Amino acid sequence: MAIVPERTRRALLGGGMGATLVATAATAGSVQGRAPPGSGAVVSGLRPNLDQDQTAALQRALMGAARDRSPVHLPAGRYRVGGLTLPSGVRLNGAGAGATVLVQASAEPLLVARGGEQIALDGLTLEGNPAAGRTTSLVSFTDVAALVVSEIAVTQASGTAVRLERCGGSSAAP
Repeated sequence: MAIVPERTRRALLGGGMGATLVATAATAGSVQGRAPPGSGAVVSGLRPNLDQDQTAALQRALMGAARDRSPVHLPAGRYRVGGLTLPSGVRLNGAGAGATVLVQASAEPLLVARGGEQIALDGLTLEGNPAAGRTTSLVSFTDVAALVVSEIAVTQASGTAVRLERCGGSSAAP
């Protein structure tokens, strides 16, 4: 076994995970395309391209949507959020990677999920915050039975971009 310098190993792992997340998911119940405007959960109080933290508004929408089994659709724009807990059954859809950007607003992970049957993310860019430091993952999912990711880009992660522990799911390249 060859010893890979830490800097190179991080680059390889980060690049491989980014490529995996950009792949289209191919599992039953996966996110199917873009929903028409007005369908899914309404995100009251959330507005794109504001400098203030909008975590509370998006967290309320995610909890309500998971309870109602409806997706949350975010229009194009940048949203400063952090420490969002994704409940089981949530489907978070953006307008496309590069168009809808979730920006890490704090030193805690941007998205966290612990347990759950299915969580789906589609059409988003997840952007890190340099203040988070190398020990904080941008995304941290543990014990998610079926993680469905489609058209996800990850940028500017200070350390580990995506941390998955005991998660299931599948993806296929487009």
